[in-house]
Amino acid sequence: MTITEPLTMLTDYAIALQSSGFGILLFRLGRRRQQMAIQLWAIAFGSVAIAALLGGSCHGFALLIEFSTLLLLWKLMLFALSLAGNFMLFAAIKSRLPRRWQAWAGGLVGVKLLAYLSWIVLNPSPEDAFVYGVVDYLSAMLLVLLLELRVALPARSRSCGSGWIIAGILISGVAIAVQTSGLVLFRYLSSNDLYHLVQMIALYGFYRGAKLLKDR
Repeated sequence: MTITEPLTMLTDYAIALQSSGFGILLFRLGRRRQQMAIQLWAIAFGSVAIAALLGGSCHGFALLIEFSTLLLLWKLMLFALSLAGNFMLFAAIKSRLPRRWQAWAGGLVGVKLLAYLSWIVLNPSPEDAFVYGVVDYLSAMLLVLLLELRVALPARSRSCGSGWIIAGILISGVAIAVQTSGLVLFRYLSSNDLYHLVQMIALYGFYRGAKLLKDR
């Protein structure tokens, strides 16, 4: 059996394991506290786990899987990544915006999500799908960042998890910069591997912040 990019596959699987654990813990916590925002983050972590599992499999078994199947797995990975970003955004809307704004804001995010998922189904190009998948995820992260900054102002409470979530987003930005740099460390760790390792730190920040959320 020939495994391509074994370290990339293993670090992807590590993210899947980490995110699964965080998702289970947050789901239980959200149910116990009856906080929908925490449960939405649990769904986001579950989606990250699925995306990482599919991404790792595509990286590791590219030579063993038929191209049509590989393309399907890649698109499913992008589906899961989009769900992750948008459920993080749903959680931010639930915990950061006044109730009178939540319905229409959530509706707009739902339309955005459905538009992207419909587009990716109809687009056969894996390269285009990946680019737009990244754009969809990053746009969701940018909106989450803006909502978290809104409650992290000096005049507002800083004990609501916003600092951890902002730190997670900023660390994710560092991870993306590492990935796009083409950096190779110790001759074995590729930029993708390093991206995954840095992203695991960001996910911990998201988890710590999500634990503190309260619905509005």
